[in-house]
Amino acid sequence: MAGTERRNLQVRRKGVKMRHAFLMIAHSNWKQVAAFVSAIDTDQCDFFIHVNKNVCLTEEIIKMVEQSAKKSKVYFVKRIPIIWGGAGICEASILLLEEAYKRHKYDYYHLMTGTDLLVKPFEQFDSFFELNVYNNESEGEYKTNYISYGTPNKKMMSRVAYYNFFISQWRNSNKYIRKLATMTNSLLCEIQNIIGINRVKKQDFDIYCGSSWWSISNEFSLYYIKAAKEFMRIFGSKTFAIDEFCPQTVVANSKYKRSLYLNPNGIAKNLRLLDFERGNGYGSPHIWTIEDKNEVLETENLIGRKFDSEIDIDIVKTVLNLIHR
Repeated sequence: MAGTERRNLQVRRKGVKMRHAFLMIAHSNWKQVAAFVSAIDTDQCDFFIHVNKNVCLTEEIIKMVEQSAKKSKVYFVKRIPIIWGGAGICEASILLLEEAYKRHKYDYYHLMTGTDLLVKPFEQFDSFFELNVYNNESEGEYKTNYISYGTPNKKMMSRVAYYNFFISQWRNSNKYIRKLATMTNSLLCEIQNIIGINRVKKQDFDIYCGSSWWSISNEFSLYYIKAAKEFMRIFGSKTFAIDEFCPQTVVANSKYKRSLYLNPNGIAKNLRLLDFERGNGYGSPHIWTIEDKNEVLETENLIGRKFDSEIDIDIVKTVLNLIHR
């Protein structure tokens, strides 16, 4: 069930199809992206793709991905640069959502990476969202929103409360530059703490954090676009991984908090299957392999991240075969 108030789940309406917009932030592995588009190609969904401006994108790549869809539409949106830990992911997600909202009023918008895949057949995926429509007696019909959120600890809060510096160097391949950048930033944050700089205290809303990736409803999307732009205006400068604060803070400080999914039966709040415990230690989750086949196929979640055909083609083929229409 979604939210904390009473919800009346609706019976699936015969003949009524939901429309889905898949908002993809990608930078490589184009054959896998094209294969995913082809696998769930249907007139019920369209694909909006942002490609990091820092990587090469050729006309051949664009054509290959576009031609993988016969019924769906594929749109490549305006490109901005993205660096690890910077504001680029959040900016790109707003750009994608805004572009999709202008094109069509979709029932749901799903933010994904280029290495994400559905892990359930599209019909099952679509049914899940329709069956979670609920009625709020005072405000009419809404759809459930799927955003992972929680209260940040002291370390997480320091990303927002203080100005963070040299973020672009925090993962520099040179360990000495990397160490100098992170140590200098820590020192500057401590100085800010001593002299009383705190960007959060003067705000009239609470800060929340969580996963960057979400599935949100049409009802919430227009509100989110406007509120996210304002959040970026306040905190976009020198906040580490602002994409892990923006959607959570916006929704949890709005009336839409009542529409959030409460993850029964072990399903993640944002419906994503991911494993950070086996990740690379730098904020990137475990890449699923064929050895994880049972876990991937048996999950109750709907979207898995992440998969990489250049690392393990077998698990990618297995999942694509499962979801192919």
